[in-house]
Amino acid sequence: MRAALAGARIHDLRHSFASFAVADGNSLYLIGKVLGHKQARTTEIYAHLADDPVRAVADRTAARIAAAMSAGGKSDPAKVVPLRGGRP
Repeated sequence: MRAALAGARIHDLRHSFASFAVADGNSLYLIGKVLGHKQARTTEIYAHLADDPVRAVADRTAARIAAAMSAGGKSDPAKVVPLRGGRP
């Protein structure tokens, strides 16, 4: 079965796949593994597609911590253990 994508090359489809994977927050290491890249530098050409991967990691992690600490979060707030000796 043909996709009937006029002018599309396999490389274009691989590039689109990698672009979507980066935009979805997947690591360049894993994307490289999926694409069969032997060297990390080959996959790093897609790094420019992420706005700021370091900030994205910090934001996602902070959001998970905030959700765990809030009563309406996805995690059970009863499982958050307060630290002793902290200021109120």
